[in-house]
Amino acid sequence: MAASDESLSIKGTPLSGRPWKKEARPRRALARSSGELSAEERNRQKWAEAQAHKKEMKELAAESKEALRQAREQRLERSRKLREKRAKKQANEIKSAGNQVVLVNNKKVAKMSKKARRKLTKITPEMANILLRRH
Repeated sequence: MAASDESLSIKGTPLSGRPWKKEARPRRALARSSGELSAEERNRQKWAEAQAHKKEMKELAAESKEALRQAREQRLERSRKLREKRAKKQANEIKSAGNQVVLVNNKKVAKMSKKARRKLTKITPEMANILLRRH
């Protein structure tokens, strides 16, 4: 036993705070007889696992940030297209109604029938042009 301890020539401070004994092995530094990892190897393994977890979390954060950015862009694009479509619809309705009716952005007026809207609003051609340019 003494010969094997000398061949190992392990240097260091005692793990338990007591002076080294000739028969004592620094158990944390050596591999156990059952084949488990030494303390240093376990520490390296834990560190590697922590680094992998950290990297994975960063990737997840980047993916979620990208997904949120894309969702925001899609929402803005949909709203822009909807605004354009609404403006085009208003312009077409003004043109098709001639000088008699203009589309009003009031909810109650929007719910009215075309006939009711025609009776509601009568405008001059100049006013129709002004409203058409505004939309």
